Amino acid sequence: MENLKKAVIKVINTAEVVDDSLADKKLNFAEGVKIGASALAWIWIFKNIKVILEEIVNLTDENRIILNDEIKTELDLRNDVVEGIVEQVVEVLLGFAVVMTKAAAAKVKP
Repeated sequence: MENLKKAVIKVINTAEVVDDSLADKKLNFAEGVKIGASALAWIWIFKNIKVILEEIVNLTDENRIILNDEIKTELDLRNDVVEGIVEQVVEVLLGFAVVMTKAAAAKVKP
């Protein structure tokens, strides 16, 4: 689960950089560069996608709950309502990813 957790944290970091950059409802060049730099960390995700997908396939319900709790701890946006929505969306997407990767691993059409 460590690679999956690392990947999710990289995405969260980018979301937080975007959130900070848009605090004044404007985006300047330096903020754009900062967003781009945080997104460069996603290269690691793409390089390790097979391992991450394996971890998703093998993710137990207990580990999914633990990961969701860690996401809620890690994610810190200025707007608590938006933060709650993002946490729920990530939880749903993670559940969807688990179903889809397990179906693909079993070679069954969902």
